[in-house]
Amino acid sequence: MTREEQWQKFADQIGGEDGQRLAEAYREFYATFDDSLIDWVANLFDPTIGGYYYSNGARDNEGFLPDIESTHQALEMFRDLGLADDFGRSYAKALPAWMGERIVKFVKDMQRPNGYFYHPQWTIENTDSKPHRRGRDLMWANSILRNYGVLPTYDCPDGVKGERPMERPDVPASENGTNSPKSTYAPHLQDGKVFKAYLEKMDFAKNSYGCGNMLAAQANQIAKRNEELGGEIFKVMFDFLDSHQNTEMGHWDFRKPGTEEFIPYHGQNGLFKISFLYNMAKRPIPNIEKSIQVALDGIYSDAPVGIVCDVYNSWYTLSSLMGNIRATNSKEEGERKIAEIRSILYKDAVKVILKTRDKIKDFRKPDGGFSYLKNRSSELSQSMPVTLPNMPESDVNATIISGPQLINFSMDVLGIKEYRVPIFTRKEYEKYIDILEKNKAAAESKI
Repeated sequence: MTREEQWQKFADQIGGEDGQRLAEAYREFYATFDDSLIDWVANLFDPTIGGYYYSNGARDNEGFLPDIESTHQALEMFRDLGLADDFGRSYAKALPAWMGERIVKFVKDMQRPNGYFYHPQWTIENTDSKPHRRGRDLMWANSILRNYGVLPTYDCPDGVKGERPMERPDVPASENGTNSPKSTYAPHLQDGKVFKAYLEKMDFAKNSYGCGNMLAAQANQIAKRNEELGGEIFKVMFDFLDSHQNTEMGHWDFRKPGTEEFIPYHGQNGLFKISFLYNMAKRPIPNIEKSIQVALDGIYSDAPVGIVCDVYNSWYTLSSLMGNIRATNSKEEGERKIAEIRSILYKDAVKVILKTRDKIKDFRKPDGGFSYLKNRSSELSQSMPVTLPNMPESDVNATIISGPQLINFSMDVLGIKEYRVPIFTRKEYEKYIDILEKNKAAAESKI
């Protein structure tokens, strides 16, 4: 099927004038991407180590190594760009077998007997001091291994079963919450009382994004500990969150527009992270009608964006809220409420799609991808160094959310994701694989 035929099919499946208008808008959005993106991301894979670097700056400078989150994001990007469409949308099937073997080894070699995954460039002690970093590495490691049909070596703190039980941790017990070889949890998850004290130290009113991220990164561990304690952890967490919500706005930020401390989009961004927790527990988000308006306001907003997440999180938040509606209402009522939201967006669909495209244009970089800030990538990922400071370059985190995931979530919100046209084709797939094979041969020739 030609590219023209793919877009016509997309329009026909939606139907009517809406189909033609949406097809044209997304074609303009897709024009933001070209095959320089393929060159950039494929060359971030290190065939000797078996993982992806965060950016060119990480790859080309001493002190940096591939990491699990960047590897996860690069693999998900491969899939979401359409490069695995001929393989059932499975990157594990689409990528070379030798590459899969090296990726699996790269991930599994980082796991310690306490079930967590630790990078050599960040140290055990530093990672244990940052639960959000440790939690995301745990999630992404297990996601990669699951896609390859491989178990982690040890049982994990989030309940994922490994090849064998956890052993006594080779880090201090105080860092892991318990000496038990059967259960490892963070100290703040000891019981409801300790967890409540942990939550009360967080400043949701002025940093709901950071606080929400800290909890969302540990979501699977929180759920596992909640199960072990018979629901105690969820009760404490949701009692706290319900009582700390800004009920006038439907999010958790209390900073007022017009004040120096106010940052556009941050209320939405905190809502994005916190909604994940409610969805995990299938619990209704309080004042969700106001939450929906927050996400819609973000999509329609002309306020300057500071980070690429300001654009992405508007659509992801609305998608997440729709998921909450589905999970906490009858099927009929859920679909009725979602149809009401879509009717608002459909009237301005072309406008908001092109507005979204225009917002991310300033983050595009000459190397083919996108950066986290307009003029540079972020040198930190969940508080850990991943590249040099002030690098005017793309990074994998910003690129996956600026491109394929932003398109996926916008289409999900509009109810047209199943008609998705791949961003790239078989031609770009073959180019990607060719780069991988050439880099592998070059690395092996140096041995």
